[in-house]
Amino acid sequence: MRKLLYVLAAVFLIGLAIAIPTYLLLADDPPPDTSDLVVERPDIPQDQNAWTYFARATEKTDWPEFASLEEDRFWAARDEEEWD
Repeated sequence: MRKLLYVLAAVFLIGLAIAIPTYLLLADDPPPDTSDLVVERPDIPQDQNAWTYFARATEKTDWPEFASLEEDRFWAARDEEEWD
């Protein structure tokens, strides 16, 4: 009986000797502090926002129509559309 207790104690200690370093090596690190990386978008009034100016500029932009059949053929050929 005493021999069995020694064997069980030895198995238990060997198991602990394997389990503890394994746990320490495989334990996950805590997540890093990323609070300083969070994007904070400031509230900007419409009159100070550049998007308002871009929208006005596109409304005033004169998008040209194709002036000739030659130009139509050029763009169709460039876009690989059949124009013939």
